[in-house]
Amino acid sequence: MMIMDTASARILARLNTAFYREQSVAFSASRQAPWAGWRRCLQETNNFGIKAVEKPQNCSSTPFSVFDLACGNLRFEAFLQVELPLVDFNFHTLDNCDGLVASCGNSANLASHQHLDVLAALFSGCSLSSQIMAPACDLSVAFGFMHHLPLPEQRAEVLHSLVQQTKPGGYIVASFWCFAADPAFLSKSQPSQDAAIGELGLKAGCLADGDYLLGWQGKAGVYRYCHSFND
Repeated sequence: MMIMDTASARILARLNTAFYREQSVAFSASRQAPWAGWRRCLQETNNFGIKAVEKPQNCSSTPFSVFDLACGNLRFEAFLQVELPLVDFNFHTLDNCDGLVASCGNSANLASHQHLDVLAALFSGCSLSSQIMAPACDLSVAFGFMHHLPLPEQRAEVLHSLVQQTKPGGYIVASFWCFAADPAFLSKSQPSQDAAIGELGLKAGCLADGDYLLGWQGKAGVYRYCHSFND
């Protein structure tokens, strides 16, 4: 199986950072509704083991802590607060796109937020876990992010960091996009990919199996790198 070279991976990491910085408003506007899979997660884990009962007044309790790696516009945090309104949450979030985080208006009542470029941290040679400032949490998640990691060892490192961020007996949930299973989606993306390889100065054949350069809303010269996972 072909693996992307490190030089190309760095180019694609910078490409995605620029994409989310420049398209944060439009991207956030297109990402408001909760994923259907989030309700499935609640069902299959019995609401992550949370006993969602109203807390008596003047009764101290330990909040349910959530670590969200690559939190985006915080719609998962908003989802949890809507679905489990009686639960006291502490959200610890991490992302390098301040525009996406700011777009939520800080309605999630964050306990902490860390600005960190995860790809840059992975390329630094230090473990990702050592660069994360959040405490260990009851639930750790990574949604819409694994497909932006160009190297297999980076995907493994991110999953390892989620384990490190999770308390014993806690939960970890990560998403893996499988868009290549949709022929209609691929037929739209391929012209963008052919143009992007030349525009970005990438070597022909640098992309590994499942790697794509996707356009955005038909805008000229706007691309992001995504990997489509198989089973």
